[in-house]
Amino acid sequence: MLTVEVDGRLDVGDGRRSGVGGAPRAELAGAAADRFNKKRILLFTQSTTMAMHLTLAVLVLTGTVQLWQIYVSAMIAGAALAFARAVGEFGAVSVVSGEISGQTETLPLFVSQQFEQFNLAGAYGASILLALLALTTLLLMNLLKVKEGA
Repeated sequence: MLTVEVDGRLDVGDGRRSGVGGAPRAELAGAAADRFNKKRILLFTQSTTMAMHLTLAVLVLTGTVQLWQIYVSAMIAGAALAFARAVGEFGAVSVVSGEISGQTETLPLFVSQQFEQFNLAGAYGASILLALLALTTLLLMNLLKVKEGA
């Protein structure tokens, strides 16, 4: 997990893989988790996913399914599941990091604080850094996998 120390340098600690790339969606999910009952959020997202799958199943069984319907169903169900996961992850990031202001912060919490302070440049800058770190990690993993297979 990446943490930002008081002097501004980045420090790599022992953390979960999902802590690197979750900032943009975690920001929205964190805001929702603060304002709404988490059980209701989970119920809504799971109901949405179930409705999409049932709709798709009926279309397949009746033989009227079209390609665009599969894409729309997959996008809606995927968005609901991603949002539900982000709600859970944002809370876990807050608890694990300790969220001690001025001493240690994770980048997703830094992004959240920047949005709360209306510093969009800082929030988007940190989000872009997170996305670049995630892409770099994926590229390195793929390169190492290719070398192992050769």
